[in-house]
Amino acid sequence: MRSSSHCGSTSLKNRDVTDFLFRGLMFEAEAEAFRRAGIQIGADSTDAEESLLKEALAPFGIVRRNKALEMARLFAGYSVLRMKSVILSERRLKKRKGSIG
Repeated sequence: MRSSSHCGSTSLKNRDVTDFLFRGLMFEAEAEAFRRAGIQIGADSTDAEESLLKEALAPFGIVRRNKALEMARLFAGYSVLRMKSVILSERRLKKRKGSIG
């Protein structure tokens, strides 16, 4: 695998990439034991996630966000109602088919 940047070109072999990924996975596996013990390993992702969320929502005002949430709730309710009616229709068709055959 070859890549180049403004600093010059670098060459990575498949073995280098494999080693890098393996070491990353091993670090995560070992760090999990420390995390379970309450020791923070690595950067706190909560701040980064919150920052990304704020950045993504910045172009939209509060009124528009509230309307979008209301529409999402209505659509979720509609989807549940529609799925329930499909299930009910299938049950009735199976019952009717069973009594005919």
